[in-house]
Amino acid sequence: MNVPRAIRTFSGACVLAAAGAACSGSPATNPNPAPLRPAAFARAASALVRVHGPLLPPARTIYLGAFVAPNPNPQPAQQIVDTANFESQIGRKLAVNLHYHLWSDTLAGLGEQDDVNNGRIPMISWSCVDSNKTGVKDADVAAGLYDSAIAKRAAALANLKSRVFLRYKWEMNLVYNPQCADPAHDIHDPYGKPRYSPIEYVAAWQHIRQIFLRNGATNVVWLWNPSGNGEDPWFYYPGDDQVDWVGFDWYDTFDQYFETIYSDTTNPGGHPVWTYPYFAARFPRKPLMIGETGAEQNFQTNYFNGDASDKSALQALEQSFPNVKAYVYWDSKSVRGNFQILAPALPAFTAFATDPYMSGHAQPASAR
Repeated sequence: MNVPRAIRTFSGACVLAAAGAACSGSPATNPNPAPLRPAAFARAASALVRVHGPLLPPARTIYLGAFVAPNPNPQPAQQIVDTANFESQIGRKLAVNLHYHLWSDTLAGLGEQDDVNNGRIPMISWSCVDSNKTGVKDADVAAGLYDSAIAKRAAALANLKSRVFLRYKWEMNLVYNPQCADPAHDIHDPYGKPRYSPIEYVAAWQHIRQIFLRNGATNVVWLWNPSGNGEDPWFYYPGDDQVDWVGFDWYDTFDQYFETIYSDTTNPGGHPVWTYPYFAARFPRKPLMIGETGAEQNFQTNYFNGDASDKSALQALEQSFPNVKAYVYWDSKSVRGNFQILAPALPAFTAFATDPYMSGHAQPASAR
């Protein structure tokens, strides 16, 4: 699920402009940076491995994460309070905390710093929409028009001194932001809607990652995160050497049991969907993350508890989905439904969240 439009615009102020720098949501006027030489790239890649490695949870555990937003248009300070309240309710700290940022945001704001202070791993969703509601096109990113903006974001994340998941243009196999699609290179689904071009997307991803390495952001963990709906995600894959984790977003809106939801290969209309069987087969050596998920409020008890013939959420994760190493619950609401944990389902979610299998926590990044 893509985040609602209201959430996508919650942090649009140009932080760097406030500090006296030009707002970096605009293309650079002289985008001709020196290329990263192969030897330098190899050294940077080696540093990436030394600092964070694969960022895997300890054996026989996975990471529990969430996006907590009772008000679907949260300001960063309010989201900090909401997250703390949620953690108090379930009796534990989150391992991963999900944030949404516009293209023009600094990426390392109050919420991310609060995560670092509380031992969480920030998980940043970086949109192609800027603060003016216009779109940044992948072809322009790959061509170097935004190198200065990208370098500033890389430096900001490097200064967090903590590891961070970054998912650039998540759910890229859908099109919620048509202003970001390049009309000269887009593709179309059977209903005539434009989709992001895989060629330009992959080129942009690789270009962004190279700039991050050049600017010392070796603490960033690259999370490639398509949707379970839409085009076949494989066309958008940047490559094994470009991706640390593979995620997918998938929600329960049909009152299904946990194991059924994440094993689906078609939706009720018969169209292909991309869930655990697809990603485990395509990417057997990558840790998988359920990057966004939730159950409609009427379905939550079944979703977490299962029944005599269907596995609970915990049993399904541990027994049926062993490649899933992180699970991120979307405790909010959108145009597609309300996924906030209701009081009747809170005991079931708490038992799920506090089970030892869900207790994975990363250690702080090694000193650089």
